[in-house]
Amino acid sequence: MIELQQVIFRLKLKQSIRSINRDTGIHRTIIRNLNKVANNSGWLSNDRSIPSENEIHQALVAFNLKKSSKSHDLDPFKPLIKDWLAKDHSFVVIHKLIQEHIMCSESTVRRFIHQHFPKQIQPIMIRQHIPGECAEVDFGYLGLCFDPESGKNRRAWVFSLRLRHSRKAYREVVFDQSTKTFLACHIHAFEWLGGVPTKIVIDNLKAGVTKASLHEPLLNRSYQQLAEHYAFIISPCIPYKPQHKGGVENDIKYIKRNFLSFFLESQAQKGIEVPSKDDFQKALDQWNCEVSEKRKIGGVDRTPQDLFEEEKEHLKSLPSCRWDVLEWYCAIVGKDWRVRFDKVWYSVPYAFIGKEVQVCASQSSLKIFHAGQEIAMHLRSYITSNREFGEWQEIFANALIGSAALDRLIHRATKLVIEGKSYRMEQFHKRSKQNKETEK
Repeated sequence: MIELQQVIFRLKLKQSIRSINRDTGIHRTIIRNLNKVANNSGWLSNDRSIPSENEIHQALVAFNLKKSSKSHDLDPFKPLIKDWLAKDHSFVVIHKLIQEHIMCSESTVRRFIHQHFPKQIQPIMIRQHIPGECAEVDFGYLGLCFDPESGKNRRAWVFSLRLRHSRKAYREVVFDQSTKTFLACHIHAFEWLGGVPTKIVIDNLKAGVTKASLHEPLLNRSYQQLAEHYAFIISPCIPYKPQHKGGVENDIKYIKRNFLSFFLESQAQKGIEVPSKDDFQKALDQWNCEVSEKRKIGGVDRTPQDLFEEEKEHLKSLPSCRWDVLEWYCAIVGKDWRVRFDKVWYSVPYAFIGKEVQVCASQSSLKIFHAGQEIAMHLRSYITSNREFGEWQEIFANALIGSAALDRLIHRATKLVIEGKSYRMEQFHKRSKQNKETEK
């Protein structure tokens, strides 16, 4: 490390600032400031000895403080910047928001914030990761989002599955954290990545862990079957230890600070208070491709996409067929020897009245177990459908099962055709029209 005394010594020898920078690597701004301090203090005269390292440092700090007291172009924006920092906006977002008022570089904004809003640096530990070994998953709350299917505003979350080595992440906007959604997002992530990691670290979500425990967590049975199909190991976090999956915790923070804040601000400027799910997902995918995948990771100096090109070779291959999502549910058999699942009643032998059974449902069928033994099987029933009868075979992914289900449903049934516009869709089109008019 080059000491400040060495810089003063070189200045006394009339060495130029550019050459000192080239020889020592010290930034020219620091050398320039040292030169001003040395001239003001008379240290460069031949009859003066070079002061101590501490004395030079103290004089340089005092000079910088005096220099910072001068007015800055961003001074009028201090209250706004303070408010944005309180909202946990990143430098990138703050720079974009300020550019609407004054033109300046991102580095200028960074220096101004570091100087006027200093933060205490938190120590970190560098972790070494094996390519393809581990991924972390979690949900992060996004706020209200308009659901085109229901025509209502609903709470929305982002699902994130992030590879530890490359930091490449699959992100999807969802309306719940149910087991069905949780499992489907895993399947989408594996297919998007083109492979499966060896181990997945999860939080103690009900969708993945039935009961949190220090050493023996009870894993959701559906999640276990998904893991067996895709051949990965489930590694639940110890309760109240989020640092065990700190990577995806930081990914949720990264999304909220660098994507969500700017997206909501831009939507608000268009007069849109609650964005639609389609706009949310489209903007998230674009940000993921143009920003997240191309950022350089600190300490590595490489992008997630560059690292993933190496890691994808270490991921396990996808199985030959996609896993059929299974839902497990515990129920007590009623006096009418039936159990209720997804708003539909299914019968079991009367000998099991009052006993607890396990219901396992796929998209097309439903099986009921007691003490590990299958006691009943039914074709799964759905209450409503806006699909034509000709599309049912595609829905069930099995022509025979689809035809059988349709035959049972329409046997001795009366078909009612309701004509006219849907009230729900009318509200959706009205809202879409208002949003377009606002954008204009």
